[in-house]
Amino acid sequence: MDRAKGMNRMKVWKYELQTLGLNSVMMPEGAEVLTVHAQQHRICLWAQHDERHDKDRLKRFFRVTGTGQTWETRAEDRDVYVGTAHAPGLVWHVFEIEPGGRYDVPAAPEPTALLQGAE
Repeated sequence: MDRAKGMNRMKVWKYELQTLGLNSVMMPEGAEVLTVHAQQHRICLWAQHDERHDKDRLKRFFRVTGTGQTWETRAEDRDVYVGTAHAPGLVWHVFEIEPGGRYDVPAAPEPTALLQGAE
């Protein structure tokens, strides 16, 4: 909270995910996933967080899979449904992986801040 005003300073960030597979995303601590959608044939995830945590980033894992496709998951992990994105002719489902162990997946690029009037 902003002590002078008694208010949080929130931001919404957009993260692009790769289709089919495991994505590693660096997100600020306490970020809350809002939704996923297809945008110009890309799968995007939007999350909100308090800007005080911009530099306190944690690696989070997201799996993207198409309808009817199978995937393997480790027994110690938990796949939590985040949302479904519809692209022309395709439907993608996004799950956040709550790992029970360690993953070695390269982090995705930095997110894009949504500015007023932007996508």
